[in-house]
Amino acid sequence: YNQSLEIAREIGDQEGIASQLSSLGIYYKEQEMYNEALIKFAEAEAIARELELLDNVSFIQYQIGLIYIIQNKIFIQLGILLI
Repeated sequence: YNQSLEIAREIGDQEGIASQLSSLGIYYKEQEMYNEALIKFAEAEAIARELELLDNVSFIQYQIGLIYIIQNKIFIQLGILLI
């Protein structure tokens, strides 16, 4: 993913950058690296909004929501409730 992201940045492909950042977010989410995932999703969302890629924005927000659900479940298991 990082190599594809670098290439997209080199050629100025904003849609490609957003796509690769989103893919990295998914990768980090699957690796349970939630903070890193949220950072990549936030970067991707900013670009997608700028380009008015509303389907991408919706997908990214969905992924962010899943992370928040997962994190809250983890905190609940630890006896911590996030409101």
